[in-house]
Amino acid sequence: MGLFGTKDPMATWRRRHSAMAELVDRTGWEVDLQLGIVTTARGGIPVTVILMPPMAASAAGIGTSVVIEAGRQAEATLANRVDNDVHGPSFEVRGWQGVAEPGNGLIDGHFSGPDQELVTAVVAAVDELLIRVGARSTGS
Repeated sequence: MGLFGTKDPMATWRRRHSAMAELVDRTGWEVDLQLGIVTTARGGIPVTVILMPPMAASAAGIGTSVVIEAGRQAEATLANRVDNDVHGPSFEVRGWQGVAEPGNGLIDGHFSGPDQELVTAVVAAVDELLIRVGARSTGS
């Protein structure tokens, strides 16, 4: 317990990452506090979501950075390994760029708007990525 109350790592995370907290609340997906990411497994395929607000006021115009990984790419992140080995056809979803192959995929881009709209866009992008890596969508 701290001087002014309890230290709750999840409460601190939720205050700092309102968009990811909204994603967790709406979908029931898990939070990995060690890595600071949201995770789930859909159709047997691991998925990670990383949302990072702009670090400087000068970058505020680009919005929140969005990275969605599935399959081997997500497994590497969950193991705290850097892996950028996704091949296959490129595609666009919600204005974000993606690349996917069977069992492996990645989407990245930026989003400006309310957290609720960001969460809706992320869930739709996860569904699209899972279709492209070979898993059927199983809902939120």
